Amino acid sequence: MGPQHGDGHDRHYDCPDERDELLGGQNYGTILPRLKRSSRSLMSIIVMTSLVACVTTMFLSSLFLRSQWAFEEKHRAVTRDAWRVEIRDHEARRVQMVHEATMWEARAAERDARWARELDEHERHRAATRDAWSVEIRDHEARRIQMIHEATVWEARVAERDARWAHEQEEHERQKMDERREMEERERQKREEIEKKRQQIAWEGWQPSNHCMRYGVREYSSSLANVPLGFDALAECAKKPKEIRGEMVLPSRCSDEGVCGRTTGYWVSYDDSPCRSWWTDIHDKGCDQGQRLYHSHLENIPNEEDWRVMCQTTPGIIKGIWYPGPTSCADWGRLGKWGVWRINDYECS
Repeated sequence: MGPQHGDGHDRHYDCPDERDELLGGQNYGTILPRLKRSSRSLMSIIVMTSLVACVTTMFLSSLFLRSQWAFEEKHRAVTRDAWRVEIRDHEARRVQMVHEATMWEARAAERDARWARELDEHERHRAATRDAWSVEIRDHEARRIQMIHEATVWEARVAERDARWAHEQEEHERQKMDERREMEERERQKREEIEKKRQQIAWEGWQPSNHCMRYGVREYSSSLANVPLGFDALAECAKKPKEIRGEMVLPSRCSDEGVCGRTTGYWVSYDDSPCRSWWTDIHDKGCDQGQRLYHSHLENIPNEEDWRVMCQTTPGIIKGIWYPGPTSCADWGRLGKWGVWRINDYECS
């Protein structure tokens, strides 16, 4: 009979398969016991290694614990020394604080005693002050009553004085009114007297000037007569009108002749026929330097000495246009006095 197989697995392992090929073609039944022996050896090695590791760990732990204990013992010793130093310092501070507390209590007691003395002194001062105030209040009340009495007496005197002053003022005002009325009456009489004397002042004579002032204008003069002594003749001349052609006209100027106080007034007449010159026929002389040139002969010159002012102020009419005077004047000898007009004319442009 062939070999007995314990189970299906054994029978399975008897058959060659891929595992047999992997094992070199050996039978698995011969390899299994070797594997078991190897496993037991490996387990023994693992156990021994574990024991060695445990022993090593315990040894190292004991070494670490010993060093830690030594360090802690050293730390506890340092701490005990620090505590002893702190206890000594604390005791010294406690003794110092007890000493300071004793000193403070002594100073507090001294301060309280001083405060008590000061309070007693203050109370005595307040009592003395109250007594002084009482005396001062009595004196003040006495003075107040005296002042009221004096004020009453003073008001009565003031009222009496005011009444006296009012009476004196009224009397003074009456005197002033009387003096003012007297003065006004004297002034009125004086003015009336002056007016009466002024009514005697009159103008004498009416003389025309020998020269014309300009075209149609001549100055006339008259002498101021009967000027009373003490009167300002020039001022009276400026205020004294004269009737001229039905109108009262003040003089335009006054002058002191310097002969026995003689004063002369002057009037300007603006419509004086003797001072009216005129132009003869106006001759057109044609164009000259872009302007129309006109000539005209001046007639009725009152005085040969006044010909230039008369020429410049005598108006003329040229082609229906009125001109206040010529552009220029010329003396052409035997031909007489001539006016020259230069008038802009577009025909001469």
